[in-house]
Amino acid sequence: MDMNPFRKDISIHKLYESNDYRQMTNRLDFLIRCKGIGLFIGNPGMGKTTCIRSLLDGLNTSRYKVVYICLTTITPLEFYRTLNDELGLEESHKKNILFRQIQSELERLSKEHMEVVIVIDEAQFLSEMVLKEFTIQAISKGSDDVGKVHMQVEHDGHLYYGFGANTDIVTASVEAYIDCINKFKK
Repeated sequence: MDMNPFRKDISIHKLYESNDYRQMTNRLDFLIRCKGIGLFIGNPGMGKTTCIRSLLDGLNTSRYKVVYICLTTITPLEFYRTLNDELGLEESHKKNILFRQIQSELERLSKEHMEVVIVIDEAQFLSEMVLKEFTIQAISKGSDDVGKVHMQVEHDGHLYYGFGANTDIVTASVEAYIDCINKFKK
């Protein structure tokens, strides 16, 4: 063997494609195609991040906008700023401005048939917040389906409820998450 196959900087083309790797890649691909939400858990060093990054690197950038957040020890305001920066939006220090910019950008991307893929890596470190419930429902049927997302989050021993509705389920999910954050930061 002329190289170490377990280096962190290894090219995605030289990754060992084990059965576990192929299964996770297939599941991630399915989640992206159906605009789903998934959770992957496993011991450290099992290759979750490597698998996610290899799949994201292979996405067509003219069709997908990838937002990859790996610094999950951040506050809710820092989460807004990170999401805002990843979407390439104008900097702001005000939460309400960040929220409107993010919402507008997600709607704009949806209208341009760009699919947004948001990955929160190392989510176990999200500060003091526990996602308690996440529900997605269809409001209408047809070509302009609207999905609604109900989210329940625990923060400092209190439960907060968030809601989002949009034709793009990712946008609705982000809206519901931000709605929860707004309620416990008042």
